[in-house]
Amino acid sequence: MLTDEAGFISTVTGPPKSVALADDHYLQAEGTGAATVVTRVGTRLNLADTLSVPSMAHNLFSVRAVCKRGGTVVLENDHVAIYKGGRVEVIGGELAAEGNANVDDEYELDLKADTNAIAARATYRQGHGDAQLWHRRLCHLGIDNLRRLVPLVTGMDIQAAAIERGPGVCHPCVKAHMERTPLASITRVATKLELVHINLGGPMSPTRGGGKYCMGMRDDATGYSVVSVLKSKDEARAAVKGWIRNLQTQSGVKVKRVRADNADELMGAEMQAFYKDEGITPEPSTPYTPEQNGVAERFNRTLMNRTRAVLFDSGLSVDFWGEALHAVTAAINRLPTTDGRTSPWEAFWGAKPNVAGLRVWGSPCYALKPGLQQRKLEPKAALGWIVGYAGGGAYRILMEDNKTILIRRDVFIIENEPPSPTTTGTTGGSGSDADTLCSVGSPSVLSESNVGSSGNGRWAGMGSAAPTF
Repeated sequence: MLTDEAGFISTVTGPPKSVALADDHYLQAEGTGAATVVTRVGTRLNLADTLSVPSMAHNLFSVRAVCKRGGTVVLENDHVAIYKGGRVEVIGGELAAEGNANVDDEYELDLKADTNAIAARATYRQGHGDAQLWHRRLCHLGIDNLRRLVPLVTGMDIQAAAIERGPGVCHPCVKAHMERTPLASITRVATKLELVHINLGGPMSPTRGGGKYCMGMRDDATGYSVVSVLKSKDEARAAVKGWIRNLQTQSGVKVKRVRADNADELMGAEMQAFYKDEGITPEPSTPYTPEQNGVAERFNRTLMNRTRAVLFDSGLSVDFWGEALHAVTAAINRLPTTDGRTSPWEAFWGAKPNVAGLRVWGSPCYALKPGLQQRKLEPKAALGWIVGYAGGGAYRILMEDNKTILIRRDVFIIENEPPSPTTTGTTGGSGSDADTLCSVGSPSVLSESNVGSSGNGRWAGMGSAAPTF
C-alpha cells in the first residue's frame, strides 16, 4: 500500500475500498495500480495490484503478498531480506531488497531516492497536514493527545490514523519537560463553575510590559482556563473579580466554590467580602501545603512547560513569555480532556472549537499595511512575527522594529521558516495602533472566529465573531 501516487507507474483504477489497520481503524483506498521502488542492492521492484491509500501515514509492504507470488521473505533478528520470484519482478541478482528494524520495531526496507519510486517508510506526511506542524501549532501537544483531538475539532487537515510517534526528537519539548512531577489521583466535580482553582505564581523575569506574575484560574468540572499576567500581586484581586463576573455573565452559571492558597491577594479580607457578596464559598489551602490545591499547581506547571517550549521553538526572547502564555492557554482550552471525549472549550461552551486558524507561535509573517501607509514602489507589507490571537480573526504581530505589536487580519504567515533570531529590544510601542507587549491584568481572551479558516502560506483574512472566551 502506497501513500503517494508518485510511486505508481500506471493509472490508479478500480472501485474504492476500505482497508483495516492493526489498531481497528479503517482507511479508504482509492484503487489499485502498478508501482515501482528501487532498492539499495541495485534492483527495481515492480509491484502489481498495489493499493493507493493517501491518508495512510506510511507505506506498507505485504509479506503475505510476496509469498503468495512465489517470493521469499527472510526475517532474522533485526534484518529483513526479500528474494525474487513470481509477480514481484526483479531485474538483476537473487537478492531483491533488504532492510533493518527501526525504532518502532517495524522492518523498514532500505530504498534509494528515485523520481519514479518512493520510500517504503515515512514518519509523517509532508505539507499543511504535517503532524509535527500541528504539534507545534498546538503549543507542543503530545502525539497521543494530538490523535485524540482530531475528531473533537474542525479545521485540522490530517486524519487521526495518519498521526504516529516518529523517530525524531522535539528538542523544545525535551528542554521544557525534562523534570516532571507525577500527578496525584483526584476526584472531579460534575457541574461547571461548581469549583474553580486559582494559583498565583512569580515573580519572574519581567515581560516587555512589566508583567512579573502569572495567575491562572481553572474550572474543575470542564478544565476550561483563563490566565492573567500581572505587574504586581496587588492586581490579583481585580483580576479574580473580573474573571468570576465575566464567566458568570457569559455562561449564566454561578461560581459556587473557589480554592486557592492562603495568600492575602486571594483569601484576604477584601476577597472574603467579595466571595460573600457573590455567594461563593472560599476554600483556602493550609499554609505550606500546596498539594491541597494540586489542580491549580499542576495547571501552572503545564502552562510554564508549554510556554517555555514555544519560546525555545520560536527563538524570541524570554521577555515575550506573557504573549506566549496567552497563546498557550488558548490552545490548552481546545485540547482533549483527560478522558479524551471532548475539549475544555466544548465542555464549557457546548460547541466544538475550530483550530484551523492556529499558527505556530513566533512564526515570521508579512502584515498588509493600511492603505494610507502604502507608498508607490514601496513594499505593501511589513515583516513581523506572530505572538498571539486578537479576536475577530486577527493576529497580534510583533513588528520588525521589535518595539511594537500591531493587530492585523490580513497577514501572510510562513510557519516552516527556521526560528527567528532572539530579539533584544526593550521598549514598548505607542500609538493607537499598538498594544502593550503583554496583556497585563486581563484574562486570556480568544474568540472562536480567531481560529477560523486560513492556510499555511495564504492570506489569513478570517471570519465573523463567536463567544469571546
